[in-house]
Amino acid sequence: MTNKRRTNDEQKTVRAARADKEKTNKRRRNDEQKTNKERRKSGGKLKLKWR
Repeated sequence: MTNKRRTNDEQKTVRAARADKEKTNKRRRNDEQKTNKERRKSGGKLKLKWR
């Protein structure tokens, strides 16, 4: 198997995909933290809203 170098265009796509994935994970973590905080405030009686 040969080691193929990515073109600049392909590298930009890969970087954009990684950044997008990281943003999504960060948003998901923040949403979970917010939900947990609300659950603690309400004594565990929080109704989750499904999107």
